[in-house]
Amino acid sequence: MMRNDGWMARFLAMLLLGCFLLHAPAWAGEVDSALDRAGENREQIQQALDQVPDDQRLGMEWLVTHMPEEDLRTLDATFLLENCQYAYAAWREAPWHEEVSEEMFFEAILPYASINERRDNWRADFRERFAHHVSEATTPSEAAAILNNEMYGQVGVIYSTKRPKADQSPYESIDAGLASCTGLTVLLVDACRSQGIPARFVGTPLWSDGSGNHSWVEVWDDGWHFTGAAEPTGMELDKAWFSGRAGTADRTDPINGIYAATWAKSPIHFPMSWRLHDETVGGIDVTDRYTVDRQPVPEGMARVRFKAVGPGDERIMVPLRISGQGMEPIETSTRDERFDGNDHVTVLLPSDTPVTADFRHGAGTMDFVVAEDEQLAVIKLPDTQPFSEEQARSTRTSMLRRHAQLVRDQRAAEHEARTLTIGEHEMPFWYTIYGEKPEGGRSLYISMHGGGGAPAEVNDSQWENQKKLYTPEEGVYLAPRAPTNTWNLWHQGHIDDFYDRLIENMIVFEDVNPDRVYIMGYSAGGDGVYQLAPRMADRLAAAAMMAGHPNETRPDGLRNLPFALHMGGEDSAYDRNRIGREWKAKLAQLAEADPGGYPHQAQIHEGKGHWMDKKDAVALPWMAQHDRNRYPEKITWLQDDVTHGRFYWLAVDTPVARQRIVVERDGQVFRIIESGGAEQIRLRLNDEMVDMDRPVIVMQEGRELFRGIVPRTYETMSRTLAERGDPLGIYTGELIVEPVDSAHGYKEGSVDVEVDGDARAYPYRIRRPDRIAEGERLPLVVFLHGAGERGDDNVSQLKYFPQRAFSEEHLLRHRCIVLAPQCPSGESWVEFDHPYEASMKQEEAAPAMQAAIAAVQRVLEQEPVDPFRVYLVGLSMGGYGTWDLAARHPELFAAIVPICGGGDPATASQLASVPTWAFHGTADTVVPEVRTVEMVEAIQDAGGSPKYSALEGVGHNSWSTAFGPEGGMDWMFDQQRPTICEPAP
Repeated sequence: MMRNDGWMARFLAMLLLGCFLLHAPAWAGEVDSALDRAGENREQIQQALDQVPDDQRLGMEWLVTHMPEEDLRTLDATFLLENCQYAYAAWREAPWHEEVSEEMFFEAILPYASINERRDNWRADFRERFAHHVSEATTPSEAAAILNNEMYGQVGVIYSTKRPKADQSPYESIDAGLASCTGLTVLLVDACRSQGIPARFVGTPLWSDGSGNHSWVEVWDDGWHFTGAAEPTGMELDKAWFSGRAGTADRTDPINGIYAATWAKSPIHFPMSWRLHDETVGGIDVTDRYTVDRQPVPEGMARVRFKAVGPGDERIMVPLRISGQGMEPIETSTRDERFDGNDHVTVLLPSDTPVTADFRHGAGTMDFVVAEDEQLAVIKLPDTQPFSEEQARSTRTSMLRRHAQLVRDQRAAEHEARTLTIGEHEMPFWYTIYGEKPEGGRSLYISMHGGGGAPAEVNDSQWENQKKLYTPEEGVYLAPRAPTNTWNLWHQGHIDDFYDRLIENMIVFEDVNPDRVYIMGYSAGGDGVYQLAPRMADRLAAAAMMAGHPNETRPDGLRNLPFALHMGGEDSAYDRNRIGREWKAKLAQLAEADPGGYPHQAQIHEGKGHWMDKKDAVALPWMAQHDRNRYPEKITWLQDDVTHGRFYWLAVDTPVARQRIVVERDGQVFRIIESGGAEQIRLRLNDEMVDMDRPVIVMQEGRELFRGIVPRTYETMSRTLAERGDPLGIYTGELIVEPVDSAHGYKEGSVDVEVDGDARAYPYRIRRPDRIAEGERLPLVVFLHGAGERGDDNVSQLKYFPQRAFSEEHLLRHRCIVLAPQCPSGESWVEFDHPYEASMKQEEAAPAMQAAIAAVQRVLEQEPVDPFRVYLVGLSMGGYGTWDLAARHPELFAAIVPICGGGDPATASQLASVPTWAFHGTADTVVPEVRTVEMVEAIQDAGGSPKYSALEGVGHNSWSTAFGPEGGMDWMFDQQRPTICEPAP
């Protein structure tokens, strides 16, 4: 019987193997060869193959059999498993999943690198960081175009020949803030792949005219389409400054061909011009696709490229005016080193025609004849001095004239049609004009209708009602129709872009005064005002909220915006009346605490329900009393979930949701009160704010960050006008400061842990408040960071709670000591069978956890800690660590706050007596919400009473709420471990 069973088992195994071989991919038999080539790293590659989930196995095998040899010998299992997990999630959750084959997924989404760049573990970070940009995109092309338009500003990377090296990895480019076309392309390819967009690296080693190399991106959307990295052409692909040059590529000469990088098997390699002898990256010859569609130049015309360089031969951006007999003058600007080295402003001019090119208002002129197509006109300008105040004023006048004409040329049709289109959304609008136009221009009232979460015809009816609802004494009364019919129709991310465009157009076409723009809305429109007013306050003169609900938004950004609130006292649906009263009280408190800030009109119309019988119309004359506060003396900038890179005279290159920055100015002195963890802050200046001919000073925490004269430059004026088209929002000078870094005030330390027989040092940071009184005992907060902050720099782990603990008012109320250990790369606080599954408690803690425990014990011995008020907080991987550490030492902690992590439900009995408040986003696609739910339920079954906040619609960044004023921090600091009296010895 046993022999028969064995025979049957062997038969079934052979049958299954035969079925697999019939359907196995061509590379399935190469796994063993890849393992052999991995050498001493074979164990890590085998571990990745053994631990990958079944539904990701083919992807892992494809990686192992296609990755470069160097990666086979060096990459660890954790890196490969995480890459597979997030790549598959991005592909499967993308709206265009059905259009992207598994083969295309393998070749253009799954790879973690494009060329020879450093291997960064960017998947999880990029997926979360860029998801909001493409959340409403429906095609890969649209999503890629959005990322190309918005992603570089978010991460603060620009083109520059001064980048550290050509072949930078994504984080090398982000750290430097500068990148070549190669580094920019790597960054965009990775950003696309993180969102499930098939993308690949493309380039030429040398243009056919010998002018240099270039790299760009191709995106798959029912065929390959190209776009220049950080060189978007609006929302269109297959257009770029280099299209003409690509059309002259020559496939008969390999050095002048165009190639796509690939990991698929190929008889040719991708020629890396920065590393010519490296043939490790496969290539595909795509030259023909770029040469067949070249657009001919109209007969009698020629393309002329203009380049201006300074004394050091660096390209500079200067105004350019081109004139000639019988032609309308052309006004444009040359391009500086932020643009690709071969990308020069190009103008179509009549052949054989004498022209004059005037650079920088007469700083240099050229007279020449247009002699050939692609003619290059180069001028070297003397060392240019900063603008004087008069020169800046003159330049501003000509700049505004050109900009207004550009808007008229490009947008007359959409204005006439009364419909704006941005991406896939359309926003029709209607307006009428009341009263005589004042000398400075008309007022503009943008009035948002109610409805939402209803059929289109209901919202159409609400729009019609809104047109007749209010009548200002003077100005343009404009009622837009919401682009969608969703419940949040007026505060989705696209609304900000529509309003920027709408305001810019109305300034040009209806002579609207930029300092007299107002927004208002009823019901769902009031929801929009609650949300839009704080994040667009610098564009507005005042705002009026009628009968709306704020959802999660906060009023911090209203510091310099007059805000009217009108609510029916009986409007109880969704607690609107109660919340309206709370906001009324909150605005009064803010105004009292911050003299000169938070001007408001707040009225609860008692006896009125959702309809207030137009009692709320008093908001219009109240708003009309106010002009925009263009240059406030104090700015409180709290980012929403929809982020902006600019707010009044402040700007950041990498806006972060819920980031809070507070800066004051007093004459020539600026003081950073809160930096919100921003690595850099830009301060914009002009002659209306300060004396630009005298030094300005920037201070933070008593330290001088900057002292000097900020020059007036054409570049700053041009950039700040282009950002919004706001003629009264132009700044002439800009300075960049680096706030006191997050490690400021934190002392370094380390503890040794024995790992495999050797002592290994694990770093930590600790900070305590200044001036601790003799005998004073303080709470201790132990913070465990997430996977993205692993390393050995002993700084990255301070990114979230530690840096907020000593910068945000609601946390500073609680004097405490903060301990932040750091987990090294490749390790975890808790060991998993698979990433982000339920952890199983190990008998012995992981080495990083042993180090954390040792650090806690050291701090308890050496610092003035109140032993009855020790708290444990952790997020993501640190959330797992929080559950694990608390289960190992429940006697230590007065309270724990695990955030978006998971634990071993079998440890619930150890945790039942520990006060717990857990947080998790219901839309978390990194760590599933069930990881927290199962822990909470297990503790409840064990007799405990944990608190749990399921954050509806929130993704992985649930810590923003947990650490915020409405989160669990005040509760945590209120907890105290019971005092147990020990009997006398």
